[in-house]
Amino acid sequence: MKKRIVCLTLAILMCGSQVVSVMADRESDLREEQAWTSQQLDATYARMSALWDQKQQLESQIESLNSDLVNVMVSIQTLESDIASKEAEIEKTQAT
Repeated sequence: MKKRIVCLTLAILMCGSQVVSVMADRESDLREEQAWTSQQLDATYARMSALWDQKQQLESQIESLNSDLVNVMVSIQTLESDIASKEAEIEKTQAT
């Protein structure tokens, strides 16, 4: 009877140890997957940060170009006004 109990106990322990090793493999796989996912997330955050910086630079360039455009448009209006004034002077001079 003792042999049967010992055999049964050993059989249960052997089955239990196989389950533990399977669980350890699964846990190891999950940890590896978590590490990989964490690396991917870090890479994504780094890419987002780089894109944000690039966006800020582009917005700054756009503001600068808009400012330049406004200055050019003011210059064009001033020159058109000067041209109109000179044409009026020319017509007046030719009329006399």
